[in-house]
Amino acid sequence: MSLAPETCRAGRALLAWSQRRLAEEAQTAISTVADFERGARTPIANSVDALTKALENGGVRFTGEQASLAAANAQEPALADGQPFRLINSGDLLEWANRLDGRSGLPELIDRLVLAGPVRTS
Repeated sequence: MSLAPETCRAGRALLAWSQRRLAEEAQTAISTVADFERGARTPIANSVDALTKALENGGVRFTGEQASLAAANAQEPALADGQPFRLINSGDLLEWANRLDGRSGLPELIDRLVLAGPVRTS
C-alpha cells in the first residue's frame, strides 16, 4: 500500500500528532510532510516509507485507503465540537508515563487538557 496524503492526515489525526511530530518520528523535514499532505509534491519512496512506518509505530493500521487506531481496547473516536479525538484509559497514561518522552510531553498534555475544557457527560 502506498500512503496517500489523505490517509497520512487521517493517521496523524488519530494520533493527535502535529506535522512536526510526524516529521520527527519519521526523521524527515516538516516541509516534506506539509507538502505531501496538501498534494504539492510526492516525496521520494524512502520518505513515504518512513512516514508510513512512523504512523504504524504510533499505533495506526492501514487497511486499503483507511487508517485506524490499532489498540487492544480501541473504541470508536468520539467527537467534541466536530473534532475527533482518541479515548484513553489509565493504562494508556501509565504506559506513557514510563516512556522516556513522557516527562518532556507533560506540558503539551496539560495544555491539551486545559484547551479541551470540561467533559460533558450528557
